[in-house]
This record gives sequence, structure tokens and C-alpha cells, in this order.
Amino acid sequence: MTEKAPQRKYDKKYFRDEYTQTYLRRWEESPVHSRKNASELIREHVKSLEKSGTDLGKLNYLGIGAGPGLTEFHNYSDCLEKFKSVAILDIAKRTPAFSRSDAKNVIDLEGDAENIPVKTGSIDLATCLLSQDFYPNRDKSTQEIRRILKPGAKAIVFLHHPESYRGILKLTKNAEDASFFNHMLSGDRLFYDKERIRKHYEGNGLIVTGIRERKPKKPEEYWGYWWEVLLSKKAGK
Repeated sequence: MTEKAPQRKYDKKYFRDEYTQTYLRRWEESPVHSRKNASELIREHVKSLEKSGTDLGKLNYLGIGAGPGLTEFHNYSDCLEKFKSVAILDIAKRTPAFSRSDAKNVIDLEGDAENIPVKTGSIDLATCLLSQDFYPNRDKSTQEIRRILKPGAKAIVFLHHPESYRGILKLTKNAEDASFFNHMLSGDRLFYDKERIRKHYEGNGLIVTGIRERKPKKPEEYWGYWWEVLLSKKAGK
């Protein structure tokens, strides 16, 4: 008989205190291909900036909900080291993913994605990779992304796909994990189609320059589903 999962409130406190303890395990289970694709998008954007003659040494990067910066520093640290500053923001302080003694441009920030502790119009590139679905007020977090971006600046957001969580539920034998994934599938926690994604971000003042639905090559590879959203802030605003 499966043990019944305890009643939980999946709020900011949960993600700050309890989810933190299993972060590394969940990161290892998260889609390797999504990290690879994030890396490719970052590199593509940095390359276009360099081609345009932009001085990367004057630009600021912000990773929102980035934990200890595992994705940033395991996948595209060579791009980030060119920036003036690289801020890694998370709701809970986590041990950095690696020794940063040589990464003098890195700033670790503890803060809420719905109230980002960053100056208005100060960020040239922001990423939020597979974490925005967890924020209680997604509208507010998107408005914060718009606020902190410079006019014309870009943001890359990856979102969980419901098919991924449905697949995991078929496999998990852990009652607490099942409770969490059922919670995420309930209500409007996840996006089910491109039109809803576009409506959300445009409704909160950002320009949607691209939406891609990633699917696995094999149906059983449930972690192979996710959404990629490319955003920008209108120039002059």
C-alpha cells in the first residue's frame, strides 16, 4: 500500500526551504537537452551582440530562479565571463555550484522573482529557465522581468510542459513527488498551448519574438518536453 503524501502548501516557503534540499536531485533529472538548448540560445545571442560591435564588458546578465547557478556555469560560463556582471538570483541562498574565485563578475543574490532586487532598466539579458512555473504570481514575475530589462533587451524563458509531468506521474512511486506534480498540473500552473503563452507575456508588456514547443524523439522520454519563449522589451520604453 502506497504511503499517503502529507498535506503541503506549495508556496514560497516550500520552494525556499524544502525544495532546496532536493534541488540537486531534481536538477540531475531535469532535461539535459533543455540545458543544451539554453546554452545554444545564449551563445547565439552573445554572438549577434559581438557581430553588431556591442561591448559585452558593459552588459549585465541576470539568471532568475537560478539556484546555485548550475545551468549557467556548467553550460555557458565562457559566454558569461565576457559580461560586466552576472547576477544569479534565487529565493534561497544555495552553495555555489563551483569555486568562483576566478569569476570576478559573478554576484549571488537572494531574492524573490516577484520583487527582483535589481535596478529598473539595468539588465541586458535575463534568463528564467524552468522556474517561473513555480512562482505564485506569474503575472508579477513577468512584470518584474519587463521592469529590470533595458529598452530593447532580451529575455529567454523556459517553461515546464504538462506532458512532461503527466509522464513522470506514470512512473513515480513516491507519494510526495506525486502530490507535487499533481499540484503543478492543477489549475493554470502550466501552459498548454502557444496562444496562452503569447497572451500572458504580451499582456504583461513584453514582445514575444519566438515560442517553440520541444518534444522528445521517443514518447517515453518525458523530460524531453518543454516550452522555449524568446522575449524582448520594446525599445524606448
